[in-house]
Amino acid sequence: MHHSEGVTMNYMYYLDQRYEYSTLPYNYQNTFPAMRPVSMPPIQALPTPPLHECPSLDKELTFSPDGMTVFTESQQAPLIYYIHQLRTSHSHHMWNKWTATCYFFSRQVNTFWPAHRPYLAAQSLYFRTIFERHQLNGQFWELEVPHQEVFSGVYEYLYTGDVDEWLRKWFTTTEQVRSSWELVKFLELVDLPEKVSRRARMELEAVRLTRK
Repeated sequence: MHHSEGVTMNYMYYLDQRYEYSTLPYNYQNTFPAMRPVSMPPIQALPTPPLHECPSLDKELTFSPDGMTVFTESQQAPLIYYIHQLRTSHSHHMWNKWTATCYFFSRQVNTFWPAHRPYLAAQSLYFRTIFERHQLNGQFWELEVPHQEVFSGVYEYLYTGDVDEWLRKWFTTTEQVRSSWELVKFLELVDLPEKVSRRARMELEAVRLTRK
């Protein structure tokens, strides 16, 4: 149990493991050298994984210099086609801790996300750089991105590709729109739908006009 500024937070741990705090810089360009795995973070309940066999994911994943072609142990494919392939099996992997490559967690929102390298590295230049620089094999890593309270929206979009659901759930208030848009730019998402940028521009422009 951790007490901070009058707030009590309950953490669950695995036996014989220690939760380890690390102070990392906000700017992710300076974050990579300091990243290190930690023991079990706070845990929340996850949905039950599918009972049927899950499709396997590529373990080796590299990209062409221009980032538009993906090379795996089984194929060479255009990036957009590869992303489409991933999304056809998203229901087997999203929120599934049993098939995850690693786990990102947030102390700010007391949440952790089972992460799969193909989904994140193919669609975010930020995560692509992390996976290229670090061997994240079954480990827990602290998520160091802004606006972690809206990260679940981005996470689910990267798996499902359902932009309408993302907008419906995570772009409902001016604050959510601003936070989500800043997070999207930080993560450097690949092939971002025009719907998202248009929604953000409209909301931010409306705010600007009301302040005149």
